Amino acid sequence: MPSPIRVLFAALRYDYNVRGRGLSFEYENFYETLRRMEGVECTFFDSGGLMLQPDALQHLLVRKAIETVPHILFVFPFEWEILPDTVRAVSSKTGALTLCWFADDHWRFDTFSRQYCRAFDYCVTTDSNAVERYRSAGYSNVILSQWACNPHRYHKLDLPRIHPVTFVGMAHGNRRDLVSRLESRGIEVQCFGFGWKRVRGFYRKWNRWVDRLPFGLPYAGAGRVSHSAMIRIFNQSRINLNFANSSQGDKQQIKGRNFEIPGCGGFILTSEAEGLDRYFSPGKEVVTYSDFEDLVDKIRYYLVQGEEREAIAEMGYLRVLRDHTYEKRFRAIFEIVLGKSGSPG
Repeated sequence: MPSPIRVLFAALRYDYNVRGRGLSFEYENFYETLRRMEGVECTFFDSGGLMLQPDALQHLLVRKAIETVPHILFVFPFEWEILPDTVRAVSSKTGALTLCWFADDHWRFDTFSRQYCRAFDYCVTTDSNAVERYRSAGYSNVILSQWACNPHRYHKLDLPRIHPVTFVGMAHGNRRDLVSRLESRGIEVQCFGFGWKRVRGFYRKWNRWVDRLPFGLPYAGAGRVSHSAMIRIFNQSRINLNFANSSQGDKQQIKGRNFEIPGCGGFILTSEAEGLDRYFSPGKEVVTYSDFEDLVDKIRYYLVQGEEREAIAEMGYLRVLRDHTYEKRFRAIFEIVLGKSGSPG
């Protein structure tokens, strides 16, 4: 029986390294996938290091690597939590190959990725245009991958579609303006996430109570909801909007939501993003919009075309489970990093 691949995964445990915001995206999706993968032994290291001084954090990671002797040190950086010299120290002391996943090359390649990548044996980008930029900067071991869905955390629920139109995400960029423009056209959008109007008093208590129920009731108002509530919103919305602009600028990019919403069996109406048609068949598995007027027309159309809407949602769900899980992404990456056998040898 082949030996398991030992992975030391370093990332923030908490969202934006703030305990009150709950577990981070990378913990709930990357680590929760890695720890369940057959043939993989994954150890988590909290690179946020709450209560730790930066020097102590670096020392602790090297010590953890010496204890676990990983085949791969896999880093998901927020900023410069893990220093390049620390990455090199792990490699030299344990023989581990080092791998970094860059999440925001669409807008911070020049200010972050092109410097940080040089500490790693391999780097992953989700931006197809960044591949040549890495190579032009003299870095050749770049792997193009993409966001996906963790079906252990995103799944179908047998609940009614009680929300007409929803959006779950932060209120950055032009998103508030976009929602206001939709409302001016008679389309109400329930928005959930940081930056939207917070729920107070009775309505906050109502949301907490609703979140504990096994059956569906509507959430009140806006504001951040728990992960389980978010899954229910994806399941219970007739139309889940996805505004694919990055947090810096208005460039449209493929997001985790492009996979998570279909992975819950939800219908997604998303802004067009370069390369999305490599992962889904627009109009058959997901629906895209090109501009504001197209968005308005498609919301109105799919709100009443229930049979067609549900057929698209089902096709998107099946496509995600077949092709777009994080386990599939990671196995493909590990095959490149460790060789085609995908084993440490």
